[in-house]
Amino acid sequence: MMKRIVALVGVLLTAIPAVAADRADKREIIKQARAAYYSLRQKGLDAFSASATVNWEVVLGPIKTGDDVAQRASAMKLLNGLHFALAMDARGKVTVTHRADTPAPNETSQKGYDQIFTGMEQVITGFYDTYNPFMITSPFPSVDSDYTVDDIDIGYRVSYKEGTSSVVTRMTKTFAIIDTTVNATDFDSVIKPAFGTTEQGYVMSGYNGYYKPKTGAGTTLLDGTIDHQVVDGLRVPKKLHFDSSVDGVKNQTELVFADYIIKKR
Repeated sequence: MMKRIVALVGVLLTAIPAVAADRADKREIIKQARAAYYSLRQKGLDAFSASATVNWEVVLGPIKTGDDVAQRASAMKLLNGLHFALAMDARGKVTVTHRADTPAPNETSQKGYDQIFTGMEQVITGFYDTYNPFMITSPFPSVDSDYTVDDIDIGYRVSYKEGTSSVVTRMTKTFAIIDTTVNATDFDSVIKPAFGTTEQGYVMSGYNGYYKPKTGAGTTLLDGTIDHQVVDGLRVPKKLHFDSSVDGVKNQTELVFADYIIKKR
């Protein structure tokens, strides 16, 4: 019996370095993966503000046969008088403000204004909810946090918890993310990002998104492209174009970001 115990202890002692080495290998993978991506925080970004101009021609779509051209022109005049601005603070929270050149002429128009303001706020904040992990912070957990890294045919699968949400990210051997799946208490989502390669790491150029609430309506599909510009040495969004569908209702949105004021750490 003693010989068996000694033998088992020997097996355990032999296995411990292997487990430690495996853990070190997984941490090295996450460390390298985090370093492979462009990060505005790592580049010194603290906060910023910018204007956001809506391309209403894209939102409304082309003029169709039978459309009232004069009515369209009148609507465009009102819409082009609506202005939006956004600001991101040091915690990464994005707020959207708005104003109108011309007050709404009546209560019905004011309700229309309010719906537009609310809709654009949701578009902008929703975009940054997706954009922030890929471009401002990191799409991977911190190196010293709890996660698992598994080898798969295409590369690696990283699984971890973020609050009450379960997150699974698949990536290639060169750390290019294929998709990220989030299972939260109130929704499920899948993001399939696209990236451009630069000397400073992967830069997000667009994404396909799927969002489904656990209850009720609101299933959303997104196909977005992102153009960047360099301001004060930092890559920030210049133009955002979305083809989207909410419960089967299709829309297009295009925003141009300008007038950046950037605060660095």
